Amino acid sequence: ELREKLNKIYNIDIEKYNTPNETFLCIEISTKNNNIEIVVEKTIEILKNISNGKFPDNMLASVKNSYITEYEDKCKNNEFLSIHYGEQYISQLHNKKKSTILCPSDVLKLIKNIDKKKFISISSNIFNFSNLKIVYQGKRKVPNLHTLVQHKI
Repeated sequence: ELREKLNKIYNIDIEKYNTPNETFLCIEISTKNNNIEIVVEKTIEILKNISNGKFPDNMLASVKNSYITEYEDKCKNNEFLSIHYGEQYISQLHNKKKSTILCPSDVLKLIKNIDKKKFISISSNIFNFSNLKIVYQGKRKVPNLHTLVQHKI
């Protein structure tokens, strides 16, 4: 939406990181300096809409298809498989009683069968607004960015 509809960003990259104690999501967005405020506002709005289920059903189908295609391709790479299993072991170090290690085909089955209700539930946990951190790196100081973020979440 930020790129296609509003033409406000150049690129977006989303990465997931696992530690023994938590998993966190990093969203990196490239934009012009004069678009920073609107991009931050709109990004928070989009994430809130997703976690509240305010998105069309065809969006979920599109996200699933895109993820499945990319995931199937990644599964052919040994480095990916090493990371896939390694992250699961790391994230379950402190919870050995309930540990479950999924193979890539199990993950694909879960993704293929996810419905909107489950997607909303997962999104609500991933987009933890009570622990949201925004890091800005740019050429100009953005006055009141902290206040803007606090107001939007």
